[in-house]
Amino acid sequence: MQNFKREVESPSRKFLPKLDNIARGEAESWAASEPVQGYVHKWANMVGEVTTVFDEWEKDEKKSTIPMSTLVCKLTPLLKKFHKNNFFK
Repeated sequence: MQNFKREVESPSRKFLPKLDNIARGEAESWAASEPVQGYVHKWANMVGEVTTVFDEWEKDEKKSTIPMSTLVCKLTPLLKKFHKNNFFK
């Protein structure tokens, strides 16, 4: 139970790679990866969520890459929201 709690509290440590600036394609590939798809509920559309994050970023910041630290802040809540055990809460 303790390991599960740690994963839910900090999924970014398990799934987000250490990179500086992330391009849309890299993030969408990550969202479609087997580890992420195994973590989120089957109905969750993580690729679509990542696409939305990038659409908003590009509109607001006029840049095509997102610093990893910013992306972690945007994706961690999504991982928690769409985690298999949290999906219907």
